[in-house]
Amino acid sequence: MAYRTGIVLRVSPDKNDIVRIRDKLNRLVTNLPRSAKRDSYNIAKKAGRTLQFSARSAGIRKWRGLLFNMLNRPVKAGENAYSVQIPEYGIYLDEMGEHVVSRLPRQPNINLWMWAEKKMGGMPPYMRVHPHPWISKGLENARRKVRREFMNGHVVRSTKKLVGR
Repeated sequence: MAYRTGIVLRVSPDKNDIVRIRDKLNRLVTNLPRSAKRDSYNIAKKAGRTLQFSARSAGIRKWRGLLFNMLNRPVKAGENAYSVQIPEYGIYLDEMGEHVVSRLPRQPNINLWMWAEKKMGGMPPYMRVHPHPWISKGLENARRKVRREFMNGHVVRSTKKLVGR
């Protein structure tokens, strides 16, 4: 026995619907690079602030150095990308072992000795320095915050708005 089939429901898009969808897609395509650039800047800024907080928590204080200034300023790393740069001495503070630094006569004005003179009230002949591990903990916290920042970013919101969720 053969069953007859008929059209139960026919869906044909209206011309206005097609135009509206095309306009939304065009807006998304033109705004996407600007939104991606803004999101990457905001994400880098959030990561830098988290690393700053981690450095302060590890006992690193702001004293005439570039560490906190560089963490607070995202650097353009590509067309729509930004990054956070850590100065070399910030990495040394994180990784070095405890050691003694002796004062040499040819090192009169390095920051460590200027700090010692101001904080300790004199110039010791040598000083024991210790590490301040801060980068790994800061990056771990930054990953969580960056994920949240990305999910609330302009690119995701505009895509959700286009899809209708």
